[in-house]
Amino acid sequence: MTGFAKLRLNLVAEAKPHFEAALRLQPDDVRALSGLGDVYTRLGQHEAARDCFSRAVAVDPKHAPAQYNLGNALRLLGQLEEAESAYRKAISLAPDQPDTHKNLGLALFAQGDVAGAVDQFEAALALEDHVPQRHADLGYVLIDAGEPQRAEAEFRAALAIDPSFVPAMFGMALLCEQRGDLSRATELLQDALRFAPNDVNLHYYLARYAVQRGDPATAKSELDTVLTLDPDHADARRLRATID
Repeated sequence: MTGFAKLRLNLVAEAKPHFEAALRLQPDDVRALSGLGDVYTRLGQHEAARDCFSRAVAVDPKHAPAQYNLGNALRLLGQLEEAESAYRKAISLAPDQPDTHKNLGLALFAQGDVAGAVDQFEAALALEDHVPQRHADLGYVLIDAGEPQRAEAEFRAALAIDPSFVPAMFGMALLCEQRGDLSRATELLQDALRFAPNDVNLHYYLARYAVQRGDPATAKSELDTVLTLDPDHADARRLRATID
């Protein structure tokens, strides 16, 4: 079984020696460098992943997947300008990859370029407008761009495709919160819990809304659920301490 086959089975530790052996035979093997970079990415070793993908694009600058993965490693390391450059090179080579546009959007957003992020999320959506996540992704960045009406339209589009799509329900709840309609925001999150009963974020926001509505009993119950699911949830611990 090859290293790539083991990666497809998520046998990450077992895949690593295959790529290392290939690189001992041919140090400039772009596929092996990319495979080893993928291993390091999955292991959370982003500096090592960056180094592998950097070597890969040095050998073949026109290898779009390596440029994309280099961008991902750089972004995860907080090297945002360098990540942006890698993503743009990947897009110039393969403009029809929605995830590249999305991740470039994330890098731009992290640099404060909200308008540029919107453009990239729109590009990702144009390539996959049948995917609810693409609509929700754009909806979230439109909230930050100060365009709540357009954001709502995207969340509704996601729910038209999949009425049980929790990220879109959550986005609609955030918009209701912005408008001061905590009752409707709460209803949306409670509805979302039918599809994702162990979603920590849903329970945490229900607790927040309960505090704002002056309902400490419900807030405590929701926070207890959060801390059962995620005992290290620092925000939940802080909020719980304020209502004890």
